[in-house]
Amino acid sequence: MPFLKVKQKSVAKFASSFAPKTSLGLTFRDLVTHLMRVPFVANLAVGSALRDDIVLPDYGLPKR
Repeated sequence: MPFLKVKQKSVAKFASSFAPKTSLGLTFRDLVTHLMRVPFVANLAVGSALRDDIVLPDYGLPKR
């Protein structure tokens, strides 16, 4: 299956977590979103479904 189709399928599984129907769901989503800064929490919440370890080429742009 092509790369993008696999990614779209993975994202579809998470759609309901982005738009919860209850206030408790909204609070939980917001909490998890803030905690996603911690790598362990991000891996636990989304795993490898949305993350790719790809190396991009060096485009020769100056670093800031």
